[in-house]
Amino acid sequence: ASGNETADIDIAARAEAMTAVGKLVRSYPTVLGLSVEANLKPTVQLLLSRCNLHNKDMAKILKSYPEFLGLSLETNLRPKIDYISNVLLDYIRDGSLPEDEVEEEYALWLEDAQELLRSCIIRHPPILGLAIDNLRRKVAYFDAVDCAVSVDAALDMMRKGSVNSAMATAKSKGVGKSKAAASLAGRILLAAPSTYSLNLEDNIVPTVQCLAKFWGTEAHAMIDIDGDRAIRDENGCLFKALPTRSNALSSQLREYPAVLTLSIEGNLRPTIEFYNKTGYVHLDSGGRLIPNEDRRKVTLIGGSTVRGRYLATSLYNRLLPRWHYFQTQIEANSTGTNNASILGDPLCDIDGSTSMSDEQCLQEEQLRPPLHLLAGSSDQTFCTKYGFALDDYEQYRRVEGGKLKFNTQFANWIKTGRPID
Repeated sequence: ASGNETADIDIAARAEAMTAVGKLVRSYPTVLGLSVEANLKPTVQLLLSRCNLHNKDMAKILKSYPEFLGLSLETNLRPKIDYISNVLLDYIRDGSLPEDEVEEEYALWLEDAQELLRSCIIRHPPILGLAIDNLRRKVAYFDAVDCAVSVDAALDMMRKGSVNSAMATAKSKGVGKSKAAASLAGRILLAAPSTYSLNLEDNIVPTVQCLAKFWGTEAHAMIDIDGDRAIRDENGCLFKALPTRSNALSSQLREYPAVLTLSIEGNLRPTIEFYNKTGYVHLDSGGRLIPNEDRRKVTLIGGSTVRGRYLATSLYNRLLPRWHYFQTQIEANSTGTNNASILGDPLCDIDGSTSMSDEQCLQEEQLRPPLHLLAGSSDQTFCTKYGFALDDYEQYRRVEGGKLKFNTQFANWIKTGRPID
């Protein structure tokens, strides 16, 4: 580049930097009263070194949550980063190590935690502002979910040995010392850290209970939010390794932690109702999964459990348009006409009487696309699989999507009073 081009780039970079500083000051005026040497530099340096952050990462964090600059380094930020590191790593404190090994282990611990911390904090910078006692209480709850051993899991452990032997095996493999957490608390910190900013009693616990019923597990009934069965010390270190397998609830949440951030009324319940009314699952009147054997069913497309990531699939932009388009194509192919009406939407029947019976489910399985195609694939893959024209489907979604959404929300308004948006 010529000298003029370099100068232009430098001027543009400075202008961009000044704009960013201006936004930071407007969103967090207190920053002007912080000492550069005593506050700003040490705080930024701690994050850069402990979290292996790049300059762009730091810019993103400053833009999203500049308030971390005002946190006390020694009494707030450093202990909190240590605590998060221990949870992310499922770190097991071994008090029997000689001094030289302790020092070596600490160096490895710092190195192991870097990338995990970076992912966690970049995904949700406000986690730096949560009180450490707040974090401890939520970690304790997720640990309780992990430790709520279901009957099936207990029998499985008995067949393979004992819970203690499973823990010993996990510890011998160095769980928490050189790889990401296997615990639910650590997995959520890494993949969906914004969950920790939700209120425990008002958001997290009701969501876990809703999902437990949907997945047909009783594990949540064995969880005491304020129980004293601590499995970590105050620094987040495990006293011993967690069981390698405990219950279906923990496994489902660990697979897709972001499901915990969904609104129960705005997202989960309408989507759960969709899967129930269309026959992918069968639920009782309380929203609890009815096991296949209780329904005397031989099979069910997609299995009896809908994965968390499919609950996060957009109901109005993907599930409803694809479901109805699929049905119109099936009807067109069978009758030679394409006159299926959106008024036949099972979600729009206010009394819920259109839930399919077991016999109907068996007869109509061929009319339900597999969940991985309905909920998990791209529009191109969905259409290619069934020989649909992508342009035709996209046109259908644009024209009918708004009607589908309104009809569904209108039915929900009649039943629950939730406003139509």
